[in-house]
Amino acid sequence: MSDVLSSMASSWIHLPRSHIEWRQVEHGFKLKNGMVGVVGAIDGTLIEILRPRLHEGFYNRHGDTSLNIQAVVDSAGSFMSVDMRPGSFSDKKIWKLSELGNTFRAKAPKGCYIIGDSGYSLFPWLMVPYLQHEEGWGPLNPRQAHFNYALSSTRMAVEFAFGRLKERFRVHKGPMTEKRLETTVKHVMSCMVLHNMIQRMNDPLFDGEGDDSTRNDYCQPIPTSKRNTVETDGALRGVAKYRRDKIAQALFKLT
Repeated sequence: MSDVLSSMASSWIHLPRSHIEWRQVEHGFKLKNGMVGVVGAIDGTLIEILRPRLHEGFYNRHGDTSLNIQAVVDSAGSFMSVDMRPGSFSDKKIWKLSELGNTFRAKAPKGCYIIGDSGYSLFPWLMVPYLQHEEGWGPLNPRQAHFNYALSSTRMAVEFAFGRLKERFRVHKGPMTEKRLETTVKHVMSCMVLHNMIQRMNDPLFDGEGDDSTRNDYCQPIPTSKRNTVETDGALRGVAKYRRDKIAQALFKLT
């Protein structure tokens, strides 16, 4: 069954495929806290697995062997993108290596972006919270604090999605028992496909918000020896900070 369901992933887990679908996703997020342009919420969660034969890299910060599942969801908590990596990988590293992280800029409509927590780097198409140490020695100003609140509460959609997934398929709450890593990955993907099917059918099996206590918030630097990459990231960060300030200003005017 896992083979069949996982093979259906591209039909059930995908980004919007038309301008209308993108705008529908954006509208869903706007209804939450007034953030305009949001077309996805991203985060990672850890799922404990049996130790693979080649287990190097699969140990997470708790000392358990696991997968780190990166997902982007819509405002209703349906998965639109999934990437699975070893448990030692940080959210930032998965994003940088993922197909989505390298192509989202070209896929999303102009002016749209996804939102993540401080485990991710700031880009024009990926908005993250203001951090106090980046903004000087004093506390965040009211505009920045309000932006952080709006982003955090809007981004809860992805935490709720992981919580629902683990409530519906409780095997994900403890160590998975598949002996082969390939089988484990297929099992997880098949559950995520089923999750989206249930979402589409509005199944009342689980109507709560869910709770995901295995989120991977560990942030680690990603070394690079390519100077041009560093310079490009620096230029993009300047654009991203300007854009975040404009979004924060527009949100604050609504208060």
